[in-house]
Amino acid sequence: MAAVVPSIIKKEDLFEANSLKSMITSVFTMIAPLIAAVLYSLTGIFGILIINSVSFMVSAIS
Repeated sequence: MAAVVPSIIKKEDLFEANSLKSMITSVFTMIAPLIAAVLYSLTGIFGILIINSVSFMVSAIS
């Protein structure tokens, strides 16, 4: 992803784009375990596997 950013962002906006990308990555790194714990408590391991399977199928289709 880091290699794509300079090719799609204007040079003068590159610092802000990299900062935003870094911030979003950090936020999701902190939030992802919380979301996983909530999903696990609601659906159990079978539900997590179904959600993961569906996400892989959607990714393969698109």
